Amino acid sequence: MRIFISADMEGIAGVVGDEQRSRKGLDYPKARHWMAEEVNAAIEGAVEAGAKEIVVSDAHAGAINMLLSDMHEKATLISGANRPLSMMQGIGAGFDAAFLIGYHAMRGTQNACLDHTYSEKKIMAFRINGTPYGEIGINALVAGHFGVPVVLVSGDNMTAVEAKSFLGEVQTVVVKEAIGRSAARSLSQPRVHQLLRRGAQKALKDLSRFEPLVIPPPMTIEVEFVGTEYADRADLLPQVERTGPVTVTATGENFLDLFQLFLLMLR
Repeated sequence: MRIFISADMEGIAGVVGDEQRSRKGLDYPKARHWMAEEVNAAIEGAVEAGAKEIVVSDAHAGAINMLLSDMHEKATLISGANRPLSMMQGIGAGFDAAFLIGYHAMRGTQNACLDHTYSEKKIMAFRINGTPYGEIGINALVAGHFGVPVVLVSGDNMTAVEAKSFLGEVQTVVVKEAIGRSAARSLSQPRVHQLLRRGAQKALKDLSRFEPLVIPPPMTIEVEFVGTEYADRADLLPQVERTGPVTVTATGENFLDLFQLFLLMLR
């Protein structure tokens, strides 16, 4: 059994602001260790459930957060920025399941800790056929392109709500309860690690109940930026249509092509 893990930081227990998630933050060295420990707990559960190969993709900011020395011996680590599949770099046909660890709700979600969608500085909203998607839904669609179901998602309570809205009966692990965008009540680390181990085991117990997330073509993505300067740049791409001062759209048959066009807009 082959498992892919995409690991973000905003949904890690104890992470509530830039002091933890930013490389310049005083508590960042601790938070990157917390991140690795939560990923390792999920790996332990996967190994106990029979996983033979586990690939972890560091998916936070510049993707150089998880220290190789902190990684579980049964996993390999993908790190580094400007990757063709971004947060999902390493996913591909042949994986049996994907985990999204340390994730967060999409931008605009009330009472969600550190809500955003790919870029806080640039993106106000991302829609597919008119429906808003956050990183959970977007990245589940990337996995779905390769026929891989997302079976486990961890983060705050609103992350769990969003995950179930896109993925149905996906296994979720709530590691903290959001009080607002910059506050949360976190569980203890031993309890979080226990829940993640059990969650991974439960998710992998019967994979036949999960389906990859896919959208029948054609599909239209709409990107709403925070300012006109970003829409100005995106409008230079030949596949893109400007639909408003801060919005652009693009239509296609293949979600991965549209996703990579979105990544190009961000860069």
